[in-house]
Amino acid sequence: MDAYLSLAHRDGLATSCAVTSMANDVARSNARARSAYTKQVGIYLELLTKLIATDRRKSRRAKAIAALATLVGAVSMARAVNDEKLSRELLKSAADELKAQLG
Repeated sequence: MDAYLSLAHRDGLATSCAVTSMANDVARSNARARSAYTKQVGIYLELLTKLIATDRRKSRRAKAIAALATLVGAVSMARAVNDEKLSRELLKSAADELKAQLG
């Protein structure tokens, strides 16, 4: 989580996560591109679901979906704003909240 919400990940567009970098483009793309994107989101959700410590699979999946949405949203917004302080706040707040929620 710390690596994903880092300044290096925010600034490293060439090597960054496609789920974050391509979301807007894929949303306006064809069915093939959307299917590939959906597959990658599913892979990330499975990984996160396995990492979340709780007894119920349904609860883990819901937490994984919220975590992925928070991760992707925070990085996307941190890249888009033109205020460095706000950009850093977005990343830090997302990391702090996810850690508090997920333990």
